Amino acid sequence: MSNIKINNEPVFAPFHRHNGYVVGAISGFIVSMVKNQKAIKKGKKDLPKAIKHTLKTTVIGAVTVGTATTAAEKILKKDYVNASIDIALGASAIYILENISTKEQKS
Repeated sequence: MSNIKINNEPVFAPFHRHNGYVVGAISGFIVSMVKNQKAIKKGKKDLPKAIKHTLKTTVIGAVTVGTATTAAEKILKKDYVNASIDIALGASAIYILENISTKEQKS
């Protein structure tokens, strides 16, 4: 990380490699849970579909924020190639998750 300090504290606190994934999973879970609860109350979704949607959104949230966190860390280190690779892998993972869930809905 950066050697720049303000008040004897590093300007960029070190990122913990898995922190972004946990934050993303929790964020995705909360948003999906609230949206699905409303849909269930209105009769637009049944419980099994709401649970599947919540799990999918939780995983996608984890991948999205985790990827963004690791890519941002690499960009701060001026490691643009590996940051680009992380972004491409994260986008690919989300694409695969979306296609898997779409195929399950059709069958």
